[in-house]
Amino acid sequence: DLNLDDVTRVRPAHQFSQIDKLYLPNSALSADLLVSMPKMKTHKGAQKRFGATGSGMILRRRAFRSHLLEHKSSKRKRLYRAKHQLAPQDVRAIRRLIPYL
Repeated sequence: DLNLDDVTRVRPAHQFSQIDKLYLPNSALSADLLVSMPKMKTHKGAQKRFGATGSGMILRRRAFRSHLLEHKSSKRKRLYRAKHQLAPQDVRAIRRLIPYL
């Protein structure tokens, strides 16, 4: 809930902004400098290795498919080709690395 006595509605400066209503505290309007929260950075290595499905599950590549492939059967290599769902224990750590996934 907003206490409307302490806030003022401000029109965004850019006319093509998607924000139509912006309420700022009166203390922020009288401040010399406004500092916003820093953006969360995406871990680029994790971004290249993991993907997400439409329902939000995180997918990863299978291991054991980079070298020494001559002695592995075609079936085994074919199964390594498919993406696999990330283990539930690892989901929280990966979501922290890729916040906008």
